[in-house]
Amino acid sequence: KQAVRVAEERARRVRQNLAFEVADAYWDAQVARQAMLKAQILQKATEERLPIIEKDMNEGNISTQVGLEKQADIIESRVRLRRYENEYNSSKARLSSLMGLAVGLDFTLVKENLGVLPEVLTLDIDALEKEAIRSRPELIEQDLEEKVAADDARIAIVSMFPNANIFARRDRDANRFLYQHNWYTIGMTTSMDLLSLPGKFSKNKQAKSRGDLVRKRRLAL
Repeated sequence: KQAVRVAEERARRVRQNLAFEVADAYWDAQVARQAMLKAQILQKATEERLPIIEKDMNEGNISTQVGLEKQADIIESRVRLRRYENEYNSSKARLSSLMGLAVGLDFTLVKENLGVLPEVLTLDIDALEKEAIRSRPELIEQDLEEKVAADDARIAIVSMFPNANIFARRDRDANRFLYQHNWYTIGMTTSMDLLSLPGKFSKNKQAKSRGDLVRKRRLAL
């Protein structure tokens, strides 16, 4: 039973991690999209200066060296724009994979105002922390593992005691010299394996040590 609950908590953690990763990938894509759009606007403005720079060089208004340096800056801005576009495409591809969309399927991100803080930041931080601790699967999993270790320790202790077997049966004997030929026999037998006691004691000690380790690990977490 405890093992099933541990598996359920691990599955719940996987679902939480997936939700976190999707949210993280979504906002990464939004930031990359905003950066790409701003870079495209700046790039368009700089591209419009190329003919002006070429004209100034031909008319001698600026030296060839200065003109080439300005052209080099514009070419470098093209490279930066390409990098922003690649980051945006990579972010979208990661988000698409986490959402389980088909490979190559295009989608459009909803426009977000990244300059406004979400209202969730105005909530009680202490209350959020307590709720997070109560809902964290790792902590619940550690609690369950500690219970499993305690159960193992109790099982090891119980197994050290002698085994008791109660029996009852009806007996019959046709011997003509007996006064009673039918009777009931009820009793109890006990047995104990003395050679196995050291091993059972060691199991009990190991279970207690495992419980202490799980408790310390939980506190550290």
